[in-house]
Amino acid sequence: MAQCGAAHIEGQATRSCITPISSVADQHVTTIEGLRSKQARAVQGAWVDLQVPQCGYCQSGQIMSAAALLEHNPEAD
Repeated sequence: MAQCGAAHIEGQATRSCITPISSVADQHVTTIEGLRSKQARAVQGAWVDLQVPQCGYCQSGQIMSAAALLEHNPEAD
């Protein structure tokens, strides 16, 4: 369904499963392994603390989408 948002392209959550690699040449791509911001670490920590994990397929997209949201809107509620 291409709703994962499992990569950030120039800081925006992107549906990586339908994004051709050729379309992101010379752009900054971040995967879940590369998250470094304070907001991203908080999301990852909350995932563990609250025992959120459901399935291996959707987790990274959920974390990446939440991290991107908080990067652009730190006061999101």
